[in-house]
Amino acid sequence: MTNKTYDDFINNADTKFVSVDPGYLKNYFGTAINYYGSDQFPALQFVWTDRNNKFPGDNDFEEEFKYRQPLLDRNVSFKFREARNLGIFTTKQWLELNSPILRVVHDEDGDWQFLTGDQLPEDIKLVALEQMTLKDKTLNEIFDLDYGETAEREFVGAKWTRRITQGVNE
Repeated sequence: MTNKTYDDFINNADTKFVSVDPGYLKNYFGTAINYYGSDQFPALQFVWTDRNNKFPGDNDFEEEFKYRQPLLDRNVSFKFREARNLGIFTTKQWLELNSPILRVVHDEDGDWQFLTGDQLPEDIKLVALEQMTLKDKTLNEIFDLDYGETAEREFVGAKWTRRITQGVNE
């Protein structure tokens, strides 16, 4: 049963099952999609509490655990684990000229760079992460880019190619 709290799965922690939004199936349920031959099936996520018995999403949930357990029942239009208002680097070309983002770098230190490929150092701008996904929903596809990883594509809608970044300053 979804959203019912259970206290007998994990010692000293409450748990529950939540229904997974279908928008997350391709990101987390590849084996099930292969098995069923489709992404048209219901899925549940097992969720547990922090040391203070608060569930992710509750007020006062421990910051330390905030991004270790993404909630797959919500926020499908913004899949990034980081805060929506996180400052990220992008370009004047993207902001003012509507040039597409063709390269994304998730630096070793956690900074994000959303680049058009034709920028110069003086073209770099700082914006909120959520602004990127509001303007280009396809950027949600690289929400799970790991620290030190880069993704590139040829045009908006093309498949992202990921690689490990070879150096601190890409």
